[in-house]
Amino acid sequence: MHRRQFIKNTGLIAAFTGMDLGQLKGYGTHTMKNIEVIQTGSDFEREKLVRPFGFKGAYLTELWQVASRLETASGVKKTGIATQSVLYGDADLFAAHSETEGNALMYLVAGHALKLIKKTPFRDPVRLLDAIFPGCWQQQSN
Repeated sequence: MHRRQFIKNTGLIAAFTGMDLGQLKGYGTHTMKNIEVIQTGSDFEREKLVRPFGFKGAYLTELWQVASRLETASGVKKTGIATQSVLYGDADLFAAHSETEGNALMYLVAGHALKLIKKTPFRDPVRLLDAIFPGCWQQQSN
């Protein structure tokens, strides 16, 4: 099973957990609504590690804790949190820049992704990622 199918399947499992099986009648017969994000925002906190953490032949001294917020045209507001780690994400980037510069670059790409999300109506998160990934990759390459 490839990554996108895994995400889709686990999302379905999470959605149906605790659901009355009678609710599944007619599943797939309705059309999902388009989601339009009208407002985004993010911030981060630097978390110093008690001691350096090493893997991939290098060591981290801090992690960036990132919070991102989305608001839809229908008024739904959601916040997501994540731990950012340059070494885990891209060892070559980690080696080419200071740890702070690498984290700043990752945060800039995430910020660019939020801007793209505001311009990209979507029906499900997997399709949204497919739609914005080329623009994020282009931003990261510049």
